Amino acid sequence: MVKLGRIGRWMAKPGRNHKALAIGLLAVRPIGRHLMWAGAQGVRIRWVVVIDLVSTIVYCVIVHKTAATLS
Repeated sequence: MVKLGRIGRWMAKPGRNHKALAIGLLAVRPIGRHLMWAGAQGVRIRWVVVIDLVSTIVYCVIVHKTAATLS
């Protein structure tokens, strides 16, 4: 059994704002555990896919613009 910290225990409990938090985490950083947690909170698959694609495209644009300014 994994020992959870204060935030981990709060995230593990079902609550009202957890779905919104899961969507926010996906928008900021769409990594595997955020995708898994969004599924556990009942976020629709279509929303997860759209958020993942949009955030990835925004990330790629930011990296490209940053690289262009450095050269």
